[in-house]
Amino acid sequence: MTEPETAPDAEAAPGRTPGLTYAVIVVSVFAFVGRSLESYPWTWAALKQWGVLSSWDIYEGGYWALLTSVFVHTGFLHLAFNLFWLWMLGRALERSIGSVRALLFFVGAAWVSSAFQLAASGDTGIGLSGVGYALFGFMWRARSRVPSFRPLVNRTVITLFFGWMVFCIVATHAGTMNIANTAHFAGLVFGVLLGSAVLPRWRRAAIVAATVLCVAGTVTVFWAPWSPAWTNSHAWRAQKEGDYDRAIAGYTRAIELDAGSYTAWASRGRARRLKGDYDAALADLTRAIELEPLNAFAYAERGWVKHLRKDYAGAIADFDRALEVNPRYAWTYGGLAWVRATSPDPEVRDSERAVEAARKGVGLAPEEAYLWTALGVALYSAGQYEAALEALETAMDLPDGGDGYDWFFVAMARHRLGMEDANEWFDKAVAWAHEHEPDDEELRRFQVQAEEVLGVRADPERPGEAADGG
Repeated sequence: MTEPETAPDAEAAPGRTPGLTYAVIVVSVFAFVGRSLESYPWTWAALKQWGVLSSWDIYEGGYWALLTSVFVHTGFLHLAFNLFWLWMLGRALERSIGSVRALLFFVGAAWVSSAFQLAASGDTGIGLSGVGYALFGFMWRARSRVPSFRPLVNRTVITLFFGWMVFCIVATHAGTMNIANTAHFAGLVFGVLLGSAVLPRWRRAAIVAATVLCVAGTVTVFWAPWSPAWTNSHAWRAQKEGDYDRAIAGYTRAIELDAGSYTAWASRGRARRLKGDYDAALADLTRAIELEPLNAFAYAERGWVKHLRKDYAGAIADFDRALEVNPRYAWTYGGLAWVRATSPDPEVRDSERAVEAARKGVGLAPEEAYLWTALGVALYSAGQYEAALEALETAMDLPDGGDGYDWFFVAMARHRLGMEDANEWFDKAVAWAHEHEPDDEELRRFQVQAEEVLGVRADPERPGEAADGG
């Protein structure tokens, strides 16, 4: 005999404390207050501290952000709305199924809603709304079997949830709001399926469907070729490996998928800069800025391209603009310091301002070797040789630190300080430049500068060994 759907299940004692619900509320409030107190609360550096990662960071292994991003909210009303429904629905669900099952439900809802949102839009979205829709979906479907759900999921609440879903879709497509609609829908489906599993008639099919949903969501985290963000991430990996042709092809594919993806345009511009195709890089980066004028990355990259094309004033202008957009973009301070310290254009060169910019960059990102190199070069140009040597030695001790760019200035600083091994550092720099960057005009300029300071010249027959100066 088939058990009727309307037969009530045994419910947990109403006095049971819904500790998980309270904990989620506390964590969400703590994250909201903490992020709000950040000097720049919407930078990726600040968001990362509170559990939100960019799609690239997630695809690079930060999968935990699919769970932690639900605790972060855009504003007070967003937080209050989600916590209200968590308070109303979460407590009843937890008292009905117990805290352990409620925890599994919460984790599953957060994962599924974030994963599908990432696959659809290139970011996880933020906030508890996906979980809220999962709670609603479960209780809406299971209310015939769990009497305590019925007064909470009444006709008014049902109309409100579905009406809000439709409103959010319309508002997003109209461009008035940017809402994680896929997270709402995925959370709703997840909740409805698990709610259906409470009903004997649908239990087996619902469990299978819920399992398929979870597996599908997980698969999209690792394989989503329709997604510009996923395609970008694979291109980025190729770029890090030095395979610029494969990286450019990947970014091009991302642009084909979404011609309005300023991230793909800017990233392809960077890959083309690294490959040495400066004209194409300049065009890509300019297009990225047209698509998103508040794009500090694109301005900074275009600054480097202009520097390499010997448009030093243009480079300074772009670096300055990047810092107007994001004053905490450490990498930009390094570029600004580098151009101010090394430019052959006397109207651009300014050692004091170079040192000031480099110190700001190091203060923001002391683990970046490049910034210490920029500081060392700036200090050398300002005549502070001991401090320059300390900064360059710090750069060489950090991961990815230590190459010809450091060593030419180490050689000159040690020579200025009367150290006998300056020529050895010069030879080392020349050998590295000959092997790794034989056509780099800037390195060649540094070599000539070092030859003049040390009174030597590199032996063209034996790169890496100094010949006697005449």
